[in-house]
Amino acid sequence: MKLFRSEIKYLYGGNQLFEISDQIKETLAIIKSGIMPDFSKMYIGLKLDANVDKIDGLSLMFSLKDKTNEERFYSSIVNARWKINDNEIILRKGFELQNIGKGNSLSEIFRNETDLTYKTCNYVNEFYKDKFMTVTENNYWLKNLGKSDHIPEEFKRKFPEHLLKSIPRDIYWIEVQLSQSIDPEIINDLTIAVNCFPVVNRKLNEFSQLLTRGFNIIPLNTEDLFFDIKTITDTKGSSYRALNSFTSENAEDEGYIIRQGGVARFDSRDAKETINHLIDLIRDERASFSLLGTDMISSELKQLDQIISRLKQRMESIDISDSSNS
Repeated sequence: MKLFRSEIKYLYGGNQLFEISDQIKETLAIIKSGIMPDFSKMYIGLKLDANVDKIDGLSLMFSLKDKTNEERFYSSIVNARWKINDNEIILRKGFELQNIGKGNSLSEIFRNETDLTYKTCNYVNEFYKDKFMTVTENNYWLKNLGKSDHIPEEFKRKFPEHLLKSIPRDIYWIEVQLSQSIDPEIINDLTIAVNCFPVVNRKLNEFSQLLTRGFNIIPLNTEDLFFDIKTITDTKGSSYRALNSFTSENAEDEGYIIRQGGVARFDSRDAKETINHLIDLIRDERASFSLLGTDMISSELKQLDQIISRLKQRMESIDISDSSNS
């Protein structure tokens, strides 16, 4: 999203011309008596910094306090015709420019589907998308859009001359011809702003961890709720990608898995229970293999018996040590 040194200074809609200062909208004038108001048209008075020479990517944010009118209003601006100083321009819904540089490869698509950050940001962007209209990339140079001292002819018919003279001449007027008429209450309730964008309340934490051989678990200590991992790199500059699980197919890949639990609470009691379960499992499997009665398996079964015996002795010694200490 592009940011511009700019601000919305005026808004005309229905029968009122509003002046805007620090997002506070105040009525500057009401159209002359006897003139019918047009509730299907708006004018937005935009002030641009002198160094701005092009408005491609300029986003306008529209917000209504009364949510009951949102759907109708947002539909009317999406299908509206737009002009600036009587020159037609094209705006599209949303606050992003064209999707340039976004990966469309199969691996990128699958990564995005499992990436919590991507899915969360995409949800937030889609939620606020209807509130924004953005000028497309069509080389809209200000020098080709007329001078900023241009006052809409419509204003000269509807407002007194002395009032128009008080309006600064560095204003660009964006005309919005809506696809349908809107209620006066919507105009009064409407807020328009530039340089707005949705944000996700998150904080990037960076740290380094020295791993020892045979121990590849890194605790993620934080006082806040854990959200997601952005990147993991080693001292060689290699990046590690997120994996759903470690399998024989990706055993050689440099990746990581986020474990939500079961690591920090794994104590000696848990270890003994796991080993006992393993002993029972090996004993059951040994009984199953013995039914085959082949010489090739017999030697392997003997090794399993020896392993089980050593494990049982080790577990018994651990139990004796624990009971003596208690």
